[in-house]
Amino acid sequence: MTKSEFSLQFDVLYNNETSNQAPDLNEYEKSVFATKAEYEVIKNYINSKGNKYAEGVDESPKRHVDLSNLVSNSDTFPTDAIAILEETIKENGELKVVIPISYKEYQRLLSKPYSRPLKKQVWRIEDSTNASTFIGHTDSSTFSNYNIRYIKMPNPIILWSTESDYSGLTIQGCPKGETENNNTIYNFPEIELPDELMQEVLQRAVELAKAAWLGDLSATLQTGQRSE
Repeated sequence: MTKSEFSLQFDVLYNNETSNQAPDLNEYEKSVFATKAEYEVIKNYINSKGNKYAEGVDESPKRHVDLSNLVSNSDTFPTDAIAILEETIKENGELKVVIPISYKEYQRLLSKPYSRPLKKQVWRIEDSTNASTFIGHTDSSTFSNYNIRYIKMPNPIILWSTESDYSGLTIQGCPKGETENNNTIYNFPEIELPDELMQEVLQRAVELAKAAWLGDLSATLQTGQRSE
């Protein structure tokens, strides 16, 4: 689905939903609703409690396909992760599964007779600065080849095409300006989700826009009853 297709279909559905009573929305306003809808749909795909099929990304091959464009790998803990699929690290040359735990959980585990990870595990404790501490079987353990496979935050859905249309307005920092030959060139991100999933984003964006227009708390709550 192209951005122009999304924008035109949004107008059709929005006018139908509001019986042509609501004022028209500009491209920036539609982008705000679309980006919020995109994040909510993805979050509900990841969390099995957020959709009617009670299937998270690990329970459904379809979910893997729908979100495949958002799957990334990194050798450091990423700042754009919204869900972790797998973490591994080598402890003293042996590949092991990384188990993230909180400081509170770590303190609780220290009170047990054996306060170390299981044989095939390494604990990762993350602090408020996203720095990670790895806990292995011994105090002298060495760690290498850390790898994390995760679902990243998608690009915001920016429906306008030139910076002059909405000068100075951004969504999640986009569009980003880069200097080239003393000129500022703006990078407008592409849509990353497949067409089938974008249809759900479109419907959700219209629901959010309608709820905002009504200003009705009950309508806003009803839009949280997901259909994915």
